[in-house]
Amino acid sequence: MKKIVTAETVRTTAIILVMACLLVAPDFIFSMFNKTFKHSVDIKVLFLVLPIGCGLILNKYRWFSFFVVSLLLILQFIQFSHIAYFGTPMTHYSIYLAIQEFGEVVVESINSIYRCFYVLPAVLAPFIMMFYFIKTERCKSICGTILLASSLLYFGYNRISLERFMPNEIRFSIDNSLKTLFGCIHMILTEDKVKKYVSYETFDIGKAFDEPTTIVYIIGESVNYRHMSLFGYERDTTPLLKDLAKSDNFYYVMGMAGGVNTLSSLKFMMNAIYEPDNKRQTSSDQTNLFKLAKSRGFKTFYISSQRDNVLASIGGVGYIDVIINNGSNISKVGKISDDQLLDQIKINELGDLNFIVLHQRCMHVPYSDWVEEARFDGNNEDDRIDKYDNAMLKNDRIISKIFGHFNGQKVGKFYIIWTSDHNELLGEDGLYGHGALVKKVAEVPFMIESNDGTFIDDIRGIGRMSHYGLAKAVAKVLGYEIKNPNEVNGMIYVSGADFNGLCGYMIFEGGGDDCKASLCRSSEGALPQSFEKDCGVVPTSLKNVQFKQ
Repeated sequence: MKKIVTAETVRTTAIILVMACLLVAPDFIFSMFNKTFKHSVDIKVLFLVLPIGCGLILNKYRWFSFFVVSLLLILQFIQFSHIAYFGTPMTHYSIYLAIQEFGEVVVESINSIYRCFYVLPAVLAPFIMMFYFIKTERCKSICGTILLASSLLYFGYNRISLERFMPNEIRFSIDNSLKTLFGCIHMILTEDKVKKYVSYETFDIGKAFDEPTTIVYIIGESVNYRHMSLFGYERDTTPLLKDLAKSDNFYYVMGMAGGVNTLSSLKFMMNAIYEPDNKRQTSSDQTNLFKLAKSRGFKTFYISSQRDNVLASIGGVGYIDVIINNGSNISKVGKISDDQLLDQIKINELGDLNFIVLHQRCMHVPYSDWVEEARFDGNNEDDRIDKYDNAMLKNDRIISKIFGHFNGQKVGKFYIIWTSDHNELLGEDGLYGHGALVKKVAEVPFMIESNDGTFIDDIRGIGRMSHYGLAKAVAKVLGYEIKNPNEVNGMIYVSGADFNGLCGYMIFEGGGDDCKASLCRSSEGALPQSFEKDCGVVPTSLKNVQFKQ
């Protein structure tokens, strides 16, 4: 009987597995030299590199395999050089800017080669082995060619916006490099250009931290202030927060989010970015709050019940000392819920200076997941409102508990900040959920408590509260003043679903309910550029549509 599994089959299979391992090997080698580089063993990426490794070995056309490996070698060398120099993965925008400023890039690369000397051997060693296996293997098939091509094209498939090509800092770099490549192709084909803005400047204001200081930045999820009794809602959905608001140190107000979904909004609130199409700034960690905190000697924490992909929008991963979230092997813990956010802080040792970001998931659909007590019912028109209001009771308990833990600090200064990433519409103007590029989706609550009266005064002094204004105020607490020459007094930007402005953005001028908004660029296509409308007026084409993240 003829053997089904031959020695040659076993050998080829083993080499395919080795090829897949070699594709991710540079991450492990690089991490031995660069201690700020973080990555996790992402199962999804492993399933992607396996067919690539298989295609490279079984490909009928050896020249094609050599071409793909050479391309990956170049991409990975640029990727790790970017990480070694900037501390962040490259993006399609950074490549575009590098081409625009090629001369400066060459000069700086030569001057900085001594700091990044380890990049070349870290990348080159695994790729030399890959070239060797491709050259020596004889098992070739047209099926291998199809598998290799389709595996690569997967990274450019079904990405509706350039935001989807942004890197996830804790994934294997091969995933980020391929997304960057296809992001560049997408940008060229769509003729997307990088708008010129004057660079931001960050000034050290000489602040001395001579007493313990703890900054707690809580990022809420999908909170509609119109359904909080703290803001006048008829149902008493936030009784505990109403009690907290009696303190002279507590300030709350409605303001504007940086974007209309989670990923776009996080970029603005955690990086003090003003313009939604400033791709130079969104590709940089210059004003990232984690970076600013770390440079001041703060111990930094990011504890989240969200998915790990949101870190791609937040950025500054290399400046975070403790990362605990769902789906990341960095955390080495089980699934995190909102109830456990505070518990995770308690089991971690704090320093004299602490910058803590707690990221909630509570209030995200389905609302029934967060209901502990069905106190509210009887809304016959839409039971989603009952479920949302009941979920708000749990949110009230969680947020109040976090505030109550930190506002009892007896020594030093404390700063407790909470805001939602975006609103969650519950029938306003016929809309549900979030993502629609309308004013009400961007209206979010802000709650701040601190024993630093100067900080509270600064917050009160912000004309119209926004994620951008809040981030600048937090940066000031950290000892930095962010100067943005592009900022226009009284003007606020709100980004669409893509934080680089590709899905449209709104410009708000003035204050109060009479402010005017311009809708600039829209992925809907039905709305003209610079479409003028009163704030809160929903275009007919967007009514009765449910938008999702």
